[in-house]
Amino acid sequence: MPIIRARVSSLDEAYSIVGSTSLVINATGLGARSLLGVEDDKVFPARGQTVTVHAPTVRKCYSSKTRSRLPGTGFQTYIIPRPGPEGHVTLGGTFLKGDYSTLPDLATSERILKETYELCPDLGDGKGWENIKVVSHNVGLRPAREGGMRLELEERVLGDYGSKKGLVPEGGKDVRGRSVGVVHAYGIGPAG
Repeated sequence: MPIIRARVSSLDEAYSIVGSTSLVINATGLGARSLLGVEDDKVFPARGQTVTVHAPTVRKCYSSKTRSRLPGTGFQTYIIPRPGPEGHVTLGGTFLKGDYSTLPDLATSERILKETYELCPDLGDGKGWENIKVVSHNVGLRPAREGGMRLELEERVLGDYGSKKGLVPEGGKDVRGRSVGVVHAYGIGPAG
C-alpha cells in the first residue's frame, strides 16, 4: 500500500483520503491538541536540547541518576554514542514542559558540556570541557501529555460532534454517519 501524505483539519477528513477507510491511526503528536475531533488539551511540548559532539573513543552510554544540580530546570545528564563511522556522541539534555522555543540556548549547551565532561572526561580528551569538539546543537519538541500517553481504540460515528457539525473535505464525499474506529497513539513524550 502506498504512503499518502495529506494535511487534514479534522479527524473525520482522514477517513476519506484513500476511499472508504474504517480504521485510522491517530499519531499526530502535538497536533492532537488542535485536530478537530480530538482537541486534547492535555498535550504539551516538552522541549529537549542536546549537543552532538565528535568523540570517537567514547563507546559507552552514561547517565546521572540524579537530575542536574539546578533544581526545577528540567535538566538531565546523559551521554549516548551514535552508530556509524563518524564517532558522534549525543549529550543531553533537557525536558522543559510547555516550552515552544526551537532555538538552541547557549547557556544550556554549556551546562550540558560541563556536566557530561564530569561524567566522562574522554569527551574532551581529558583536557577540559572546552576541548569537546561540538558538531551541532539540537532542539526538538517532544509531544508529551499530562497523565501519560494516550493509547486506546475509540469507536466513533463520523460527523458526530454533539452540537458541532463535522467537516467534510472540499470536493470529498459526505462521510457523516458511518461507524469507524480510531487508534489514538500520541503523547509519548521522552519515550519517542
